[in-house]
Amino acid sequence: MPENNLYDEAQPDISSLENIFSSAASENSKSVKLLERAVEVLESIDKSIDFLAAAMTGMDPLEIEMGQVAFGRLARPQSRLAPPEQGSKIDENIIINNTLLEEIIEEEVYKILNKD
Repeated sequence: MPENNLYDEAQPDISSLENIFSSAASENSKSVKLLERAVEVLESIDKSIDFLAAAMTGMDPLEIEMGQVAFGRLARPQSRLAPPEQGSKIDENIIINNTLLEEIIEEEVYKILNKD
């Protein structure tokens, strides 16, 4: 009758351990790559938002980014767009359809007739 060595039976097969660790490392590598890609996308979105904020405030996008680095998301951009001067004329292009044109003419005629 062969001797039973409990120590030998309790030892895991080295190749099976290598397969387990290799499989876990492969899955971990895929997860890391997915997370890295997600971070790249979020950074791209953050830069786009910085450019939009810059367009709205007149600040430089880099200034907005540096403000966020220094003060976090609580950083408030300062508007650098000059307010319009009082009495300055604002040029607008308005598309006027027939109905709107009739209303404008009617209002102007009414103003002229009731001027007296």
